Amino acid sequence: MNLTPAGSNKGVGGLAAVQALGESIPDPRELIADRAYNYVKNRIFPIPVWRLGYATIYDLHPNQRGIHPGPEGTHTIWIDGVLYADSLPEALYDLDPIETDMSDDERARLERRHQARQAYAYVPHDACHSGGTRRYRGPAVQPARVRCPNNPVSMRGSLSLPTTSCTRGEECGCGRTITLRDTDYPDLRMPVQHGTLAWEASYHRRVGIESLFADVKQNRLHVHRGYFRGFGISRYTLLLGFTLAALNLLILFDWHFKRELLDPLGRYLGEREPERTPQRRLRRIAASGRHEKSSVTAESGR
Repeated sequence: MNLTPAGSNKGVGGLAAVQALGESIPDPRELIADRAYNYVKNRIFPIPVWRLGYATIYDLHPNQRGIHPGPEGTHTIWIDGVLYADSLPEALYDLDPIETDMSDDERARLERRHQARQAYAYVPHDACHSGGTRRYRGPAVQPARVRCPNNPVSMRGSLSLPTTSCTRGEECGCGRTITLRDTDYPDLRMPVQHGTLAWEASYHRRVGIESLFADVKQNRLHVHRGYFRGFGISRYTLLLGFTLAALNLLILFDWHFKRELLDPLGRYLGEREPERTPQRRLRRIAASGRHEKSSVTAESGR
């Protein structure tokens, strides 16, 4: 946790917290952040986080969604941070993101449309390079995801693949390999397409940190206004450090208590191990007793 003065730039404070992690998180690294962090200048948070080796997963602001032209001369377009070939059918341009309050039928219908659009997307062709570049291959590059008349090899693919409306002999964006830089929409680009079920499952892992904040504010502790009394970031950081340490001890104690084990602090203090109750054995005995009783009843009924 990194504390910054009230009113500070969210990206500056968030980047310091990510930098403090250092090499403590192994690969693969994924950083899930809300709109406060991808709605700042790219040089402040999105690009530095990429260069620290993290793949970012954001929730796009409505003002960030939309259509933008791709790199000049490549016959491509950007939609919600994903690069597509211009052969993408217009009916798949503007799709609503999947929401948790939608019905199952509506979610399934939207997911089918998102997957149909994903077939025309550019996907990573290799790893990120040290210079901040990465190559992406078009939908008709092998293994092809569409059948394009300008790419004969792709036309030999399965008939289940969508066939583009490209005109033979005219340039299109289906069979290209494009190099993108870190400066190309770093606040929008993600490993998964925004608004899909895959993105929802990935982004909603944020409930983990929300659960921690709930523990701090209400479930285990009651850190509210006036909990700390004093002035200065240094003092608050020190006091919050002790508070989080106490929260960790409570979490460890509850985990061990539910399993009838002595928690690490009790073991350090030399306390006795708790006497374990053979609950599972008692449940099995009770269940077998009920089974025998029902068998006797059934036999007497005959």
